[in-house]
Amino acid sequence: MTCCLARLSGSQKAEWLLRWALAVFFFFAGLGKILGGVSAFVYQMTPGFEETMLPIALVAGFFWIVPFLEVLLGVWLLVGFRRECALFTTGVLLILFMFGHKIMGDMAGIMPIFVYMLVVAGALYLPAAWDLGCCGKCKK
Repeated sequence: MTCCLARLSGSQKAEWLLRWALAVFFFFAGLGKILGGVSAFVYQMTPGFEETMLPIALVAGFFWIVPFLEVLLGVWLLVGFRRECALFTTGVLLILFMFGHKIMGDMAGIMPIFVYMLVVAGALYLPAAWDLGCCGKCKK
């Protein structure tokens, strides 16, 4: 009996690993913020933007949405639901994170985010591996 994993090409396996790595990262990042209290997260993050050109209400609103968006994207990436949309949205979110670091003058904080951006681009470039339903269909 061989599992459906054997039917995937090397590039499809690579896409699956990249997508799942992003999914786990985003899901648990968002979940940690939710369990720790979203208001505490917002309160911790907004002071860094008080001296910037951005309205603090816009910044706070963004930070209220981030944890829930991270969990949603994590689940979508994990199961392969709307794969390209989920990956593209993840990339846009990462660009917004990079913009935030830039506007605060934290250039060192941009490079780790850029690495995640490369992972997103790689996963988008590679062919889709499968969605949630594949692993139940193994060959004998």
